[in-house]
Amino acid sequence: MPLQKILSNLEQPVNAEVIRGIIDYMKCMPKEKEALVLQCAEHLEKTQSLAAVLAVVHALNEEEFLLKSRTDEDDDLLLDMDLSKEFERIMGSTEKKDEQSPPL
Repeated sequence: MPLQKILSNLEQPVNAEVIRGIIDYMKCMPKEKEALVLQCAEHLEKTQSLAAVLAVVHALNEEEFLLKSRTDEDDDLLLDMDLSKEFERIMGSTEKKDEQSPPL
């Protein structure tokens, strides 16, 4: 799904299966996470938008963004398309802007 489509869908409700999967995941969490699980369940009860789901998953994963692992085929594709250099160029220009901006 392209990024623009995801961004435009942030306020749209997600599939009920996704919510059930998250609820099943929360049921298996350790007892010491009970407060977090209750907060997340309340949040999902209020809104089941993509934005809410992303926030809950982020919180449940101890504020980690989990990315799927890539295969060797993906590595070959990345090298063939030379995306790594393009990504470094984009991120390098972003870092330079951050360095130039005055501290808050």
